[in-house]
Amino acid sequence: EEGENEHGVVNVDQRLRGRGMRVGKKKAEKLRQKEEHKRAREAMLEEQQRQKEERRLKRIAEEEHEKELVEQEAEQRKKELEEQEEEQDDEYYKWKGSIALEEEGCVSSEDDECAEQDLLQQFLEEVQTQKICLLEDLSAKFRINVDRVVALIEDLQTQGR
Repeated sequence: EEGENEHGVVNVDQRLRGRGMRVGKKKAEKLRQKEEHKRAREAMLEEQQRQKEERRLKRIAEEEHEKELVEQEAEQRKKELEEQEEEQDDEYYKWKGSIALEEEGCVSSEDDECAEQDLLQQFLEEVQTQKICLLEDLSAKFRINVDRVVALIEDLQTQGR
């Protein structure tokens, strides 16, 4: 520690005298100031490096925090969707249990050819007047199932009616 003062600055005059060199007062002052500037510059660079490292670590911590928030939000949305789906399933099964099929649309007197012809004629008139109609509507109106409606339409087409 010989040659340094209480601030850590090397006394240039003493250093040069140790080498056997003599320096004038102006030169010694100039060298001392140069040494002080060098130390100040080094200290400033060290401080800048420290601040840069602190900013980098802070940025990394913020990115990790943001990533955690995004993951938490995604997990929360997933949980909410699962709960919503579960509620919808519960509602579906509740309604499914309360709805019962009492009758199936079919003609009760299929053996009666007169009734069949009458039904066929009414069906044909309905299709011709409506031109475009839903199979389910025809099924409900004539109290027959949809498969039977399709079969009747195909039969009428093959007959050219």
